[in-house]
Amino acid sequence: MQEFLSLRGITLTRKKRNILQSLHWDIQHGEDWAILGRNGAGKTSLIRIILGLLWPSSGKIYAEGKQYGTFPLRNFLDKVSFLEAGQQDLALQKNLSVTDILATGVLNTIGLYTDTNQDQKQLIQQTIVENPWIADPKQPYTQLSSGEKRKLLLLRSLLNQPKLLLLDEPTASLDLTAKEGFFSLLTHYKEKYKFQVILITHQTDEILPFFTNLLLLKAGKVLRSGPISETLHANHLSELYDLPIHLEKWQDRFYSLTTR
Repeated sequence: MQEFLSLRGITLTRKKRNILQSLHWDIQHGEDWAILGRNGAGKTSLIRIILGLLWPSSGKIYAEGKQYGTFPLRNFLDKVSFLEAGQQDLALQKNLSVTDILATGVLNTIGLYTDTNQDQKQLIQQTIVENPWIADPKQPYTQLSSGEKRKLLLLRSLLNQPKLLLLDEPTASLDLTAKEGFFSLLTHYKEKYKFQVILITHQTDEILPFFTNLLLLKAGKVLRSGPISETLHANHLSELYDLPIHLEKWQDRFYSLTTR
């Protein structure tokens, strides 16, 4: 079966330091992956390579059987959405309303430089109606709470119904209520649109029940890779973090803590 994405022998070197080393990773159609690793393990660099924002020092990348560099990458990336909340919050044009933020999603821009057409306006309106937590579509984005901003950015990333959604620590700095609200919204739209997800996280409890696979990345190398049932174990996490880790499962979520 042809892989959805395949990374073969990926090495990324910067200033004589190997950020990623001889990395192999295959993602099949229908798989949802979580990525765990310590700070500096190369998680974000890996995602940026998939997005074509970084080019590996060596190795090959295949999207649906086609090698990067042999076809217009935009043909694949048009099917991909990316949410790195902190960076997008900084990059988005200031003084936009809630509706404007959603419009940038369908227009694939960071600001409003052109009008949306009637179909796009209808999609935005439908999205607003489906989300009653949006109290005022005209409200400035800057006035939203952190949790509301993050949910709005999630909606923005899904308006073009991608085949793949890349999430880089999307709930960082959110409180527990806001974090659960974000993941509830993600689960709802995943069930609705059937896109695949790759999630970078530091928290095992963010590996929601729909995730099928886990990549453990340590110092730029794959420590473990495969189905959740084979990879998400306390001994593997202990090896990943160089700490004694205890793992508990409760209501289809995994919670980890150090036993030191």
